[in-house]
Amino acid sequence: MPDVKAGETDSRAPAQLELPDVDDALFRALHAKAKPFSLLTPEKFYNLYKAIHYICDRQIQGDIIECGVWKGGAVLMAADVLVSRGMLNYEIFLYDTFAGFVERSDNDVTAGGKEIGKVRYKDFIDETRRNVALSTYPPPESISFPVM
Repeated sequence: MPDVKAGETDSRAPAQLELPDVDDALFRALHAKAKPFSLLTPEKFYNLYKAIHYICDRQIQGDIIECGVWKGGAVLMAADVLVSRGMLNYEIFLYDTFAGFVERSDNDVTAGGKEIGKVRYKDFIDETRRNVALSTYPPPESISFPVM
């Protein structure tokens, strides 16, 4: 890791600044692709990345399920890791309402009194489908969007 002196700018990519100990070009590329479509922190993305590699290394059979998909960034990361490993035999199920969040009240605050839940998204299933389609995970019918 380069030393940065006072008044200098660190030339590393932003993701590298977020996880300076991770020197994995595939992770960095997949993270950059999926990050705009997720609320996951870089650390949580890396945990997901490593978990999918674990599944592949041990050839664990089954399906991949995500609950609470939002705009599809996490599954985009997972599907692209599966593609990179040649593991194309999983069915992927994405569960969400895809219709936004419930209305919040004045009681929806943190313990410190900060308002939460004011951001709303309405009917985002089409956007999520487009984002997930950025993966080359085949075939498209292997990724299902059951609406809750």
